[in-house]
Amino acid sequence: MNASQTPEKISDLAVYCRTRYREADLLQHNWEHIVRNIYRAEKIAETLEDADMSVLYAAVMLHDIGVTEGKYENHDENSRKIAREKLPELGFSKEEIDKIVGILEEFAGVKNIESVEAKILSDSDKLEKSSLASIGNYFKVHLEWGKDPKKSSEDLSRYRTWRDEGFYTEKAEEINENGIQKRIDFLEKYRNMLGEREDFLAGEEDLNLEIK
Repeated sequence: MNASQTPEKISDLAVYCRTRYREADLLQHNWEHIVRNIYRAEKIAETLEDADMSVLYAAVMLHDIGVTEGKYENHDENSRKIAREKLPELGFSKEEIDKIVGILEEFAGVKNIESVEAKILSDSDKLEKSSLASIGNYFKVHLEWGKDPKKSSEDLSRYRTWRDEGFYTEKAEEINENGIQKRIDFLEKYRNMLGEREDFLAGEEDLNLEIK
């Protein structure tokens, strides 16, 4: 599917999602993140034959839409709720909506990833955490959550899990180029450097100053 073949409902959904993400104005879970994932999804889908691009585009756009309302920990469920509510208004059929919501369920771990579209979405989003180019996103997401990046860098287990799990598609593996490991290596160095600089780890309890 090229730009001139984009169905109107997909274009309308993009406008809707772009508006919601930009109104939320988050540092990382924003429209620019979605655009990067769409780009990756297109590149991966070009190497496969059976991806339904309409439902794939919709799933990529909607997989984080739940961050625009409620708490982040509920965003997967909220994303599916928003999809159920909004997609009928844009002309999506019940069959299409069920498939899109099913992809979101697979992506969120509600059920096993089996559809090619869910595999592409999963790989596209995991590539957001790949290579040193992803480090800026790492810090943005922790600032977005109000967490201290230097503390969250202490546990690298989830990154090792992503590395060990690998990707569903050959194209994503090609794009990755051992990028998850490069991210782990950087964060380990970052953690070690922080350990050498007590001033960056200082809290109020370390001061001689009394603060009431």
